[in-house]
Amino acid sequence: MENSSNKINAFSVTAHMETIRLYGKTPPSRTCFSIGIPTTARKKENYLHRTLQSVIESMSKSERSNVTILVLFVDRDAEVRQQRAKETALKFANSIDSGLLQLYQVLPELYPRGNITRRTFNDSVNRIQWRSKQVLDFAFLLIYSRNLSDYFLILEDDVITSPQFVMNIQKFVEERRHEDWVSLTFSSFFIIGRLFRNRDLDKLKDFLVLFHLEKPVDLLILQFLDLLVPSKAIVTRRVPGLFQHIGVFSSLDGKVQKAKDRSFTGYSRVYHFQNPAADLVTTLGVYKKHYPELCYDDSNRFFWGSSPKRNDTFDIILHRPAKVRRIFVNSGSASHRDDVIKHAQLLVASRFLKMTTDRKAECDKFLPIAIFEKGKVNVSSSEAFKTEIQCLRIEFIKRHSNWVLINEVSIDSDQS
Repeated sequence: MENSSNKINAFSVTAHMETIRLYGKTPPSRTCFSIGIPTTARKKENYLHRTLQSVIESMSKSERSNVTILVLFVDRDAEVRQQRAKETALKFANSIDSGLLQLYQVLPELYPRGNITRRTFNDSVNRIQWRSKQVLDFAFLLIYSRNLSDYFLILEDDVITSPQFVMNIQKFVEERRHEDWVSLTFSSFFIIGRLFRNRDLDKLKDFLVLFHLEKPVDLLILQFLDLLVPSKAIVTRRVPGLFQHIGVFSSLDGKVQKAKDRSFTGYSRVYHFQNPAADLVTTLGVYKKHYPELCYDDSNRFFWGSSPKRNDTFDIILHRPAKVRRIFVNSGSASHRDDVIKHAQLLVASRFLKMTTDRKAECDKFLPIAIFEKGKVNVSSSEAFKTEIQCLRIEFIKRHSNWVLINEVSIDSDQS
């Protein structure tokens, strides 16, 4: 294969920009993050709109002003590309108008021409053609995104996001601001949730184009990272993950993809108070290693327990009584929407007396302060807050048909 046929003509891409951009406008200045999503129609089910809705709704208004989402329609059929883009633009018109969302296409004449001279991974010719086009689709995505922002995040068109994912990415990047990382990753998948500095996108694009016939895109990206000799001592993956793969039916006809990120919880803590030191016990059965205290520390982990019965309890016993300003309890997750607290109340007591059993506390007098609604309570004003509190209890008042997942217990208190 001639070298000249194995290149993407950057000048030609630039000359076609007005035709390539279908909807949206370039931001007046670079944003902090750009999110690249290549998309193609699938025969059985399409996930793009659900993905975009999840990404957009998980950002605050201020975050949206500092993010650019670029969706690249890579369908071979021009009519299909333009119709899908039109439907997306209509559904997300506000995001198009604000500059948050841009919709692009790849013109068939821009793909480099190359012949398959050998088969790798024992793949059929059809599969090699499909996967090599996918590699080139990502290369075009990098070309369109390279000047938009400081950081570039790869997503796919069949994922959902964790709430506050932008804030969590910024925090993870800030913690590594003095470290020489090449890529940070926010899911357990090879591509989904990969973050790069935009200054590296041209090198990655050239690498993908040069070897697009050799390997699938995820393996090429991993090899690119290995070639840059990143430090093995730097933690580059955030756990839990911020993105979950929801697609089942691939764009390759007949391919089914059921992989999930088991670390994904689908939530992020609402409050980041320094919870007072406490012991947590429950009469519920604990599933595997999802212990009660995991929902109490600031780590986005969770408690997961068996279906509650009437009079089951979940107790938080502070080591010392404290003046409390707010109590927030949240349950459920994107992956387990039914595992929420449905029939329960929150009670508090001023003094711990003793343990009735190793799974239940006895306190001087429990006072009910809130009923759970939609799986949560958020109390910032209560007569009980006028005195110090040492015991908090979630008391289940009816049997639940589902298990319960508590993802956050946050207490704002005066610990002086």
